Amino acid sequence: MRLRPLSAALFLLALAPAQLAQAAPCDYQFGTVSNECYTGPGAGGICVAASFINGMVYLQNAFPSVYGGTALPTGNLSSQKAAMEAWAVDGWTAPNNTFNPGYYSIATQDGKTFGDFWQGMVAWTEAFAPGRTAYSGQAPLSLNDETSASLTFGNNLQNLFPTVGFLSAAANANDYVELSIYEYTRNGDDITTGAGHAINLANITCDNGQYTIYYQDPNAPTSGFFSAVLNTMDVDGQTALHFASDFTFGGQDVLLATAFAEGPDVPEPATLSLLGLGLAALALRRKRQ
Repeated sequence: MRLRPLSAALFLLALAPAQLAQAAPCDYQFGTVSNECYTGPGAGGICVAASFINGMVYLQNAFPSVYGGTALPTGNLSSQKAAMEAWAVDGWTAPNNTFNPGYYSIATQDGKTFGDFWQGMVAWTEAFAPGRTAYSGQAPLSLNDETSASLTFGNNLQNLFPTVGFLSAAANANDYVELSIYEYTRNGDDITTGAGHAINLANITCDNGQYTIYYQDPNAPTSGFFSAVLNTMDVDGQTALHFASDFTFGGQDVLLATAFAEGPDVPEPATLSLLGLGLAALALRRKRQ
């Protein structure tokens, strides 16, 4: 399998008619900054950054006691749009005055964009909400000749295509999950990827063994959630998920390449209260026995 660098691939801005999901399965609101073009080297869209900043808004809404007072959606910038552009291209400065280059400028330099994607996500989150987040992810790093050893929290990143088990667990935990998808062609056992895109997972459901994902597309962040039925195929001995992207790719089948999740590393107070009630009930039951 050959994967083009995400620096060139995750730029798609083409829009097409689509079927929106009938009901929004997500209880919490994402941000609404839109994918846009920039005019620098390797010019194109910045969908990874748009999805990411929208996800930072989601974390604040989903876990207000953990992230509510943080600057996750804007960092040290004036707006979410400015934060998106800085994270993507211009670079940004952390509260400790460490400068971080834009994701696309890093990805353009070495092409190892799965790792750059993960590293950029972690760097921003730890800068503006330090020590509060648990990270997990799945990505076929070996296909880009990458390893997780040098990545921050890289031990939480699995070297494989995303699985329905991982997506389901992350959705059940209300984690923020950013996905990367690619158009692709097959020639026998070989698969070659083309243009790519980033989207945000809102939910995943199962009906008689058939999984459906619901997601926000940064090309239409205010249009509600889109839905797609997941299918499986073999890629280099791994089971990979794919689905028809009705909006950005105009119904073309796309490969689900990566899934990166973020969530609080401590439960919300409401969750702790439920846990306390459960422990109290268990203790009372044992006492009665």
